[in-house]
Formats: sequence, C-alpha cells, structure tokens
Amino acid sequence: MIYGSHEQQYHDLSLYIEKIRRTNPGTEVCIHTDEGMFTRLFIAYRLCIMEFVNGCRPLIGIDGTVLKRKYQGILLCAIAVDANNGLFPLAFTVIEKENYQSRYWFLSILNVYFPGSRYNYLTSNMVESFNAWILSAREKLIITMCEEIRIQLMTKFEEKRELGNTWSSMLVPKAQELLDMRKMKARFLHKVISVIDTLFEIHYLGKKYAIDLMQLTCSCRKWKLSGIPYGHAIAAINHMHMDPTVYCLKYFTVEYFRKAFETPFALVPDDIELTGIYNRTVLPPRTTRLPDRPKKQRRIS
Repeated sequence: MIYGSHEQQYHDLSLYIEKIRRTNPGTEVCIHTDEGMFTRLFIAYRLCIMEFVNGCRPLIGIDGTVLKRKYQGILLCAIAVDANNGLFPLAFTVIEKENYQSRYWFLSILNVYFPGSRYNYLTSNMVESFNAWILSAREKLIITMCEEIRIQLMTKFEEKRELGNTWSSMLVPKAQELLDMRKMKARFLHKVISVIDTLFEIHYLGKKYAIDLMQLTCSCRKWKLSGIPYGHAIAAINHMHMDPTVYCLKYFTVEYFRKAFETPFALVPDDIELTGIYNRTVLPPRTTRLPDRPKKQRRIS
C-alpha cells in the first residue's frame, strides 16, 4: 500500500524506480529533473518490450491524457495492438507539459527499444479504450498512479494468457471473423485469370487487379495494409483450391497471441531490501493544477 502526500511521493520516486529495476531486470526507468524539480518520468517494463517483439505487429500508437491532480502534467502512452486487436501497452511517460522537446525525448527512448516500428496516433476506438483503461489512474499521486498502471498491466496479461489458452483455431477470433466476411464477399464477384501458379489478374466491377500469392500482395494494396487477404486475393487463393487462412500474417494467429502473453509479470513486494541505495531527492514540478473553468450557465427555454 502506498501512502503520503504529493510532495512525499515525488521525494520517494527514486526509491520506487530502484525497486522496479531490482524486481524487473531489464526494465527501462528514468527520471529527468531541472534544478532538482521533476520534469519527466519514463517506464517501459522489460516484459512488455520482449513480448511486443515476440507477438505483436511493429505498429505503435501514441496518445496522451491530462493528469487531474494537484500537480499538472501529461501522461503519454505508447500502445501496440495484440493479435486480437486488443490494446498492448508498451511504455508510458509522465511529462510536465507537452511540447516538442518532451515528445522528442519520449520517442528517442522508444526508438532504442522498438527499432523499425512505425508510429502513429491511435484510432478513435483505441483512444476510447485507452482513456477507459487509464481513467482512475490519472487522478492519483505519481507513485500510486505508476503502481495502478503496473497492476493493471499484470492483471490484463494474466487475463489474456488464460483467454489465449481457450482457443484452438489457427487464427484469433477477430481475424477469423474478418476473414470469413471477406470470403463470403469474394465467392461470386470475381473473374480470375491465372498467369502462372502464383500470379493472377482479377477482374472485378470493371477494374483489373494484379495478385502475387508468393509476395502476398494485391495491386489495390489493401492486403498489404491489413495483413489479411481481401476479396481479390481470396478469389485467386480459391482458384488454387488453397485455404486463405494460411495467407494471413503470423501476427493474427493464436500462436502469436499466446507468445505475447506467455510470461507473467514479476512481483514487486513492499518489503524488498533497498539497503545501500542513494535516495536522489526529487522535488515536485513547477506547475500546479489550474482552477477548473467556471461552468457555463445554460439557458432553458
């Protein structure tokens, strides 16, 4: 259990991150200060780093939310997507304010641990899921907030590990559902002309599309973007009497979903020994929470 005032938790922040390092070796945790005052905190658990590499697509979304507490700040999260399109939080940072320098600092650390990944903002559905996930934590004191995020990660990993063990199909349910829908649309709507064993020309609604089953590409580019065959490609696959399932990217398989959640989080007990550790004093940030805007008076007609 974590107690104390806002000021006390900033003071104890160095001890907290040392506890995280000792219980979760390989976790990246760092604090940035300015004249002793807090400006930024970054945490990326080693488990999230390794399981992202093992079981997730190399796509990372970034979103943030305002912290609603005494000392203002922004919580930024880097979030990937698991095989079943669920959120897979990778790292988070607390920054004093959002500007070019703070975002560059966050992205620079991310690039060290997730090279080759593509970055983008989250879709509206993912933003809603993220905001729901982080809703209560953003109102807490800084260490309490970090602990709540860690516990949520630990709980979600366990729930998804158990979920993955209940599936026996090759593809995860959402990928299978999407593929089945596309297979239905492709049944009667395409004319297939075979060039060689893996190259096809597909005629559909007055347009022609080139399919390469060896390269997993269609000239419409939708297959490449989604990782799951679209109607044009499925028509060519059906022409070969093959199963479209095997032409889906590996990231949509139950095997990869399980890889992403197979390792449990390390425990962080309160009574861990921290003797010999220098407690670097961290002062609260300069900014404090501004007063709420007055509520507008609505006219009632």
